[in-house]
Amino acid sequence: MSAARGGFWVMVPLLALALALGLASVWMNIERVDLAYTLKKMEHELNDKNTLADKLGVERDNLMAPYQLKRLAEKFGLGPAGPGQIRRLNPADAAGAANP
Repeated sequence: MSAARGGFWVMVPLLALALALGLASVWMNIERVDLAYTLKKMEHELNDKNTLADKLGVERDNLMAPYQLKRLAEKFGLGPAGPGQIRRLNPADAAGAANP
């Protein structure tokens, strides 16, 4: 009878260890699935932001197109600079004027 009891006490820690390993495996699988969902969400957000950046780039190019700039200049009464309207500053003179 004591041999059977000795085997019982050996089996209890082994069963506890097997249960702990099983629970750890289930927990790791849940974490893996959670990370996969998070990764998928982040990829979707990145794709949305890349799409928006592409759209904004097209819009910027459209607004900076020579035809568009000419149309806006005419709308606001702007034209080529006349004689005496352009002043060129020497960078050294501009730095000296800023720090008297």
